[in-house]
Amino acid sequence: MDNVGVNSIICKYCGVNIVPEDYFCPSCGKELKAKLLSEGIWKQIGIYSLSFFLPPFGLWPGIKYLRQPDDKSKMIGFISILLTVVSIDLSFWITAAFLGGYSQMLNSLSNGTYKSF
Repeated sequence: MDNVGVNSIICKYCGVNIVPEDYFCPSCGKELKAKLLSEGIWKQIGIYSLSFFLPPFGLWPGIKYLRQPDDKSKMIGFISILLTVVSIDLSFWITAAFLGGYSQMLNSLSNGTYKSF
């Protein structure tokens, strides 16, 4: 059954009349336009948490949101990628500080100058 109306367009894949609001063709199922991503506060908190606490995994939603047409989605993607980079830098800094302290402790043990608490 075709959706025939004043605002209907034709699917470029199968030629069936569709309405402009459709994201997928009801006949052939092909994607007609990309669905906009959610910009709700809980979605943002989840993306930002993922970006900060599991840094490499924050890049995927960040890139997805950067590719969206509206400015709010682009800002969400930019913040997500920024949090990912900050988290990775912070992880490297903490790891370097820990390894430096551990190395000093091992050197003082081998020199006999280690003092326990």
